[in-house]
Amino acid sequence: MEPLKPIGPDSLRKLTASAEMFNGILTQHVKDLLEDPTFRQRVISVVNEKVNIPVMPESMEGKLFETIYDFAVSGIIGALETID
Repeated sequence: MEPLKPIGPDSLRKLTASAEMFNGILTQHVKDLLEDPTFRQRVISVVNEKVNIPVMPESMEGKLFETIYDFAVSGIIGALETID
């Protein structure tokens, strides 16, 4: 296997632009998924079962989905940063 050759500034710009576009696409998919009522209800049901509560308070529901979004997006960004 040949050693990796350094990439030039033009290739790096193209790679960065592609990664940013991919990040935007994945982030939008995460947003769409978290806004889907069926998905939200399944998540709430699983969490309610795991923490043994009959009904999740609305304040907890909002924080739960905010946390899921933050975690997903930071994972996407972290994965893309490994490209650099």
